[in-house]
Amino acid sequence: MSSFSKDVFKLATAPIVTQIMSILLTPVITRLYLPSDFGIWQLFSSISAPPLVFATLGYSVPIMIAEKTKDKLNLFLLSIVISVIFSFFIGLVFFAGFDILNVWLKIENIRIIIWVLPLSLLLHGFYITLRYWNLYDTKFHLNAICEIFRNVGNYFVILPFGFLGYANANSLILGSFASSITTVLAKSFGQIKSLCSSLILPGVVLLIME
Repeated sequence: MSSFSKDVFKLATAPIVTQIMSILLTPVITRLYLPSDFGIWQLFSSISAPPLVFATLGYSVPIMIAEKTKDKLNLFLLSIVISVIFSFFIGLVFFAGFDILNVWLKIENIRIIIWVLPLSLLLHGFYITLRYWNLYDTKFHLNAICEIFRNVGNYFVILPFGFLGYANANSLILGSFASSITTVLAKSFGQIKSLCSSLILPGVVLLIME
């Protein structure tokens, strides 16, 4: 099997696995949670979706096409820094202006958004940055694995919470948050050594040269 065929197979496996998981578990989840819970969760998703677009301000995309390794590393670090600053700013806005935003967005039932949203934005910024780094580094299997882990992290929270009597909108939101965590962990798995060698060794060389 050619390298291209292997990469296609790796990328095609993830959607199949996630679809099978959804088919098997969705009937169970819909029995545990009320339609109103999904409605509130959808409200959270609709509020968080627009800021996600600006998580890295698009600086993660050129990582894959930059010619020099130094430029790729600079773009990687810039994307991470932007994600941290942007998520902190959004968290500050929701924390300080929750009452004002509640009048407009009607988010009293999801006060959890104050800390879940900025952390979700931060994780999304890491996810996007690592995604393009993996594509540059031809780690297609990591991109496929993370899609599976996205569902695993979600179901790992909402199913136990549902069976334990905590079937509510907050549990669905925490499930989405857990999926963000597992996705980032899956993205970074196998790249820690590569990133450390790329980021630390150049710094050591510069210190020696000085």
